[in-house]
Amino acid sequence: MKRYLGAAERAFWIFDNYSRCGGIATVKIQGTLDVTRLHEALQCLQTRHPLTRVRIEEDEKGPYFTEENVSRIPVEKLTPDASVDIDDYIEEMRSKEINETFDLTKGPFLRVKLLQHPTEGLQYLFVSATHLLNDVHSGLTMTKEILELHESKPNSTDLQTNNQLIKPLELRPPLEQLFPHSFTGWQGALRSILLQVKLLCQKLATRPIRFTEDKYVDFKDRKNAFQKFEIDSKYFESILTACKEKQTTVHGFLSAIFMQAIYEDNQAREKSSSHYVSMSSAVNFREQLDPPCMHDMGSYVCLNYGFFRVKNQPTWKIAQNVTKDVMLRYLKREHISALNIGQWITPKKKDNVERALRLAEHQGPGNLAISNYGRFDFPETIGTLVINEVDMLPAISVLGNLSSGVIYTLGKVQWYFVYPSKMVDSHRVSKIMSSCRHFMDQAIVKVEINQDPQSIMTTPNTTSITTTNTTTPSTSI
Repeated sequence: MKRYLGAAERAFWIFDNYSRCGGIATVKIQGTLDVTRLHEALQCLQTRHPLTRVRIEEDEKGPYFTEENVSRIPVEKLTPDASVDIDDYIEEMRSKEINETFDLTKGPFLRVKLLQHPTEGLQYLFVSATHLLNDVHSGLTMTKEILELHESKPNSTDLQTNNQLIKPLELRPPLEQLFPHSFTGWQGALRSILLQVKLLCQKLATRPIRFTEDKYVDFKDRKNAFQKFEIDSKYFESILTACKEKQTTVHGFLSAIFMQAIYEDNQAREKSSSHYVSMSSAVNFREQLDPPCMHDMGSYVCLNYGFFRVKNQPTWKIAQNVTKDVMLRYLKREHISALNIGQWITPKKKDNVERALRLAEHQGPGNLAISNYGRFDFPETIGTLVINEVDMLPAISVLGNLSSGVIYTLGKVQWYFVYPSKMVDSHRVSKIMSSCRHFMDQAIVKVEINQDPQSIMTTPNTTSITTTNTTTPSTSI
């Protein structure tokens, strides 16, 4: 098999050559994962999903996928000493893992670690993948499938059955060949040009605030750090109630408080006269492809660029504007037009691409982004395994100064803030997170809900911030 990478795949290929890892799924399990059965489960996963069994080579035409000489998905067993604080150990391990490289020329684009709690009957499964393979939905889906395959006790006989978890899928054509007909050929080119003209006019009219770095660091030297903001289920229900009353989405609300925090950060540092903030929202476009790619593992997420007035605007007004803007852009499928441009501007070789990356970083949508991945229905039990917690640490890619990712699963909302550690000061990110919490509490209290507003502000652990700094030399998301 030899299939050349499409424009979007080439972009992720370039990113993966710089930014190490696309994301890490973490599952806290009560039960026993057997290493032998885990290897069998991963073999079945590779049988099913084509991007887990390929590697990338190059010729004069550019990079291409091949299945030749690709090894099995590796499993590393971690056994920390009983004296170790397990939470600190896990955060340190993830801080290093998120910066570990994948050799794309050898494959596979996925690796697994299994940690046995030294004193309690708990295990932790870590599934890491490249940007090419992981758009958060894909990463969590593969993690769930690994556990389901482990519990189904796969063997050579099972591979001959019609088990949907094992039935092989075909490698899809490049994304540009799956675009709706009206987004291909001259029509697609015209749509892309008009979109760029529109965005340029909006940018010139608003002159928005962008999130600037504290210090520039070359792409090859960047190491990413992350901090996490957790929201418990009771508080999140208050957010859902408030959003429903204000006729906005959770994404719109979280985007609003994020931009208010960014605007506050700017006024404390640069005091820009602009009233606007430019921010991108991640859009899942699987169902808009032809045919839809609902069960394929890969990256089917794109950033939609927006410009929003923040100065002197109430949180809920900003949230409503974001909700309308994101929905309108999605219905117009502007993200497909944006992806379509990649056919003409994405390099076919990874050499000498830093100029293009620098231009994309300073002019493109990735400078400041929020990805609300929404609710992922991870089961509470899989076979004999009880799932206590599920976590997805998303990646910032190689571009951008601050990216945030929100996911809701098993009754917990996790909001990650990811940034290049040497470019953006960790204390600055902590202040932005604290501002987000302040604007969130302030907005929720102002909405009439069936709960004492004061209790939202004072309930212990209503919202909690956990800070992890990955600035050590040995340790991108």
